[in-house]
Amino acid sequence: MAFKTFFTLFTVLLCANAVFGVKIISRATWGGRSPTSRTTLASRLSYVIIHHTAGTYCSTQTACSQQMRNMQSYHMDSLGWADIGYNFLIGGDGQVYEGRGWSTVGAHATNWNSKSIGISFMGNYNSERLRIEFKLFSIILLIVLLLQTMFQLPLRSLPLRL
Repeated sequence: MAFKTFFTLFTVLLCANAVFGVKIISRATWGGRSPTSRTTLASRLSYVIIHHTAGTYCSTQTACSQQMRNMQSYHMDSLGWADIGYNFLIGGDGQVYEGRGWSTVGAHATNWNSKSIGISFMGNYNSERLRIEFKLFSIILLIVLLLQTMFQLPLRSLPLRL
């Protein structure tokens, strides 16, 4: 399973970066801390849950990396979670930032974490203008790659709520 997960992740990253132009910023690149514990996701998931962080909007890799570090510190130090809550986040720069990643249970939706991947837009989209051309493109590609490559879920059976 570990080799399959590694190979799948490598393939997804290669496709996302080379073919589609989506760049996934690793935890090491944004300066993430090590989690205090990890729980492996089930091999078959039912949901992809989309969030917004309700925090400050970021538009550069430097600013988004700082947001990631701040959010991780809040989730771990203030809320007592093992890591940042989301599996992936999308910055205002249009890049995807690795949170807990592909195979770790998130802390983003009570009662749904063990059967879902959590993806969050960085920013508060109740009050800020969404740079939709970058964000939707990135999230759609991430979802398609996730479904087709790692979990083999047919798109027609996945309920999505934006």
